[in-house]
Amino acid sequence: MRKQWVMALCHDLLTTWATAGQQMTKYRRRFCNRVVQLGRRGRSAIEIAVALGVHRQTLRRWCIAHLEFAQALEFAHDCALVWWERLGHRQLDKLPPRQDPSFNKRTRRKHRRRHRLNEQLYLITLTTRFPREYGSVGYELDREP
Repeated sequence: MRKQWVMALCHDLLTTWATAGQQMTKYRRRFCNRVVQLGRRGRSAIEIAVALGVHRQTLRRWCIAHLEFAQALEFAHDCALVWWERLGHRQLDKLPPRQDPSFNKRTRRKHRRRHRLNEQLYLITLTTRFPREYGSVGYELDREP
């Protein structure tokens, strides 16, 4: 009984809003700053939509309706690209030199293994997250024998 009452109330409200010509939107100007902050942390558009509590289609509609939001989302995309590229640079700078014997000849102790960058996974991540920038490049990673 209660469920039917709630459904009827929701239906009445929706028809009232539709007939009044009002469109409910959650858009606020402060979302632009939040979008850029999330982009600087390397977040994708879907992650940004979830953080704002909306569907990704809503982001597209807001981009069409609000120019400042479209610019903020584009800038966030660029910031995310920079974040991912810096991540790759940091990981490549940390890589130890390759040594075939995994021990030091003088001390006969094994080298401590550091976390290595998974080049294949990193490349796949860049090509799927940023298809305009990396999608059609088609890099081949050199395979070491």
